[in-house]
Amino acid sequence: MDFHSSILDVVSKYEVKDNNEMLSILNLLDTKLKSSNSNLMFSVIKAFLALTRSNSELNAKVFDRIKESIITMLMSTKDELKFNVLSHVLTLIRLGGVSVYQQEYKRFFCE
Repeated sequence: MDFHSSILDVVSKYEVKDNNEMLSILNLLDTKLKSSNSNLMFSVIKAFLALTRSNSELNAKVFDRIKESIITMLMSTKDELKFNVLSHVLTLIRLGGVSVYQQEYKRFFCE
């Protein structure tokens, strides 16, 4: 586990005081969703989902927000990375992201 992932693991376990603090943390981490490092990107996604678990409306927006980053990562030419991304997509679907990824099933199947 690298340094960023360790910090993000702690962030994902942090109990926010209010919505303003949660939004500040989410905004701070948002730029990391565009990282080419899949480990960092999925650690940020884990933190996003953990921080918003008590706010169902914001949690649903997180699923929409992370979709673009995941699809971009899926366009990688490395088959090992594609398998990793698709495994995470399956987990996200199980966590409640079915409607977000419903239209992407052909792309996922072909990959």
